[in-house]
Amino acid sequence: MTTLPKPAALRLQDVSAVLGSGARTVKALSQVNLTVELGEFVAVMGPSGSGKSTLLNVAGLLLPPTTGHVFIAGIAAENLNKNKATELRRTHLGFVFQHYNMINTLTLRENVALPLELDGSPTRAALSQAEEALAEVGLDGLGERYPDEVSGGQVQRAAIARALIGPRTVLLADEPTGALDTATSDEVLRVLRKRIDQGAAGLLVTHEPRLAAWADRTVRMRDGQLWEEGA
Repeated sequence: MTTLPKPAALRLQDVSAVLGSGARTVKALSQVNLTVELGEFVAVMGPSGSGKSTLLNVAGLLLPPTTGHVFIAGIAAENLNKNKATELRRTHLGFVFQHYNMINTLTLRENVALPLELDGSPTRAALSQAEEALAEVGLDGLGERYPDEVSGGQVQRAAIARALIGPRTVLLADEPTGALDTATSDEVLRVLRKRIDQGAAGLLVTHEPRLAAWADRTVRMRDGQLWEEGA
């Protein structure tokens, strides 16, 4: 029996995105093609306004493309209604942002468990998985602390644990080290790299070549267009 190859974790095909209207219309993306496989880490670089964040929003199903197709694990997002698209995003995609987006009134463990609870997991099971996820990113024993009781690097590592807890395997990171010093940035990228080496797919938006060097390959953006820089 012939075994068919698994579909790519993330694929953008001929994607364009037009933002605004009238005199304020901007073509943020133009005929973008990009594939990210499981176990692959791709960095996106480019000047401010080049379309990097729009690319991440389209890849994360937060913004529908004006034209083109977005596939998550082989599933065409445009064929889904709003509820199904939300479910696909919640079960397959994890987001890490520059400013963490953690809830300060919840412990690290509760923050990490929250996506599972929103999906209907029993609280005790979700918290148990959160403890395991925190241990994987080097935060074993810190689950009962609040975000303002730990360092910025530790909060960002907790955000990575939250992004990939449960069945989600695609990690989308938007300038995740912008608020961190060099040593802490390297610590966070080391955790990202480890999770991707364990089988996740990663798409990193950054303006720093030093951080892009952690990726398997780098793509460049300018004026909404994308091209490969090389491995």
